[in-house]
Order: sequence, then structure tokens, then C-alpha cells
Amino acid sequence: MLNITIHERNYKVSDKLRDLVEKKLEKIQKYFDEKTSFIMVCASVSGTERMELTITSKGHSFRAQADSRNMYSNIDIVLGKIERQVVRNKEKLRTVLRHESINEKTLSYTKPKEIWNLPSTEIKKTKSFDIKLMSDTVAELALATLDISFFIYADEKTKNVKVMYKREDGHVGVIDVTNASVKK
Repeated sequence: MLNITIHERNYKVSDKLRDLVEKKLEKIQKYFDEKTSFIMVCASVSGTERMELTITSKGHSFRAQADSRNMYSNIDIVLGKIERQVVRNKEKLRTVLRHESINEKTLSYTKPKEIWNLPSTEIKKTKSFDIKLMSDTVAELALATLDISFFIYADEKTKNVKVMYKREDGHVGVIDVTNASVKK
């Protein structure tokens, strides 16, 4: 049985859509174990319908989003993106595992108690997560498989917190924020 959670935001998910989502997710269940969680968000945003899918399994997360005029077409788009991420992750993981082992120790990340108020922007979403100890190679793998623009991790040798990001030239950059100083 799949562990599927569907959230509705300004959009009502019909029983037909819910059944179709469950049927389609059962097809990609072969890539994951029984403890995998599927979180789907269906929303109506500025006249378009948005579907977001986040799959969490064994400490790995896969996320995809699609916007269109039809929520049913979003299902296939999102699942296609997820499937490509899973395949890409498996291929890169095989390569990484040949060269080094993955250390799953984690450091706890705590949110700052104060956030500066910026007059022209508004914070719409806040997330918290554990920072994992890993090598630069494993962090690069995570950056590529999650299809995100940056990834925060702790170096497994130095325990320094680092931010890896995608550069416009197609390469990645790393910012070591552990010894950063704050200037007034």
C-alpha cells in the first residue's frame, strides 16, 4: 500500500483524479521501498493548475513540478521528471559507490531566532532540514538528482557547512560558510 498524501490549495481534487494519481504512482513504486512517502500538492495558481510531487525514500528526496491548464496532463509531466531523476540518481550513485562510501551521519540545523525584515519582499515559505555529512562528490550527485539550484551539506572530513550551487557556465561552485565573518 502506498503512503500518498494529497494536499489541495485553491483546487478540489476529484475522486477520479485521486484514483488516477494512485494508479500512476503504483507504476513507479518499483523504484522505491515500502517506507517511501509520496506528497502531492494540487493547486490553482494565477489561472493555471500546478502539481508538485515530492517523494522521500531512504533519505533521498525527488521533487518535480508542472504547471498547465489541465491537472491530468500534469500527472504525466511530473512522473516523467521524477522517473528521469531516479534513473539519473541510480547511474550517478553507481559511479560514486565505486570510488567512496556514503556516510549518513547528520548534523542538526536550527533556524535563526530573528529574521531581518526586508521592506520589498515577503517570506512565503520556511523549511527546515538536517544537514548531512558527505563528500563534495556526493553533494554534487544530490544537486544534480534533485534538480535544484543549490544544496547545503557538511563536509565529511572537516565538518564545515558548505553550499554547492549551479553556475551559469554549467559547472558547480562551493561556498564554505563555516568560517565566514559578518561585517557591518
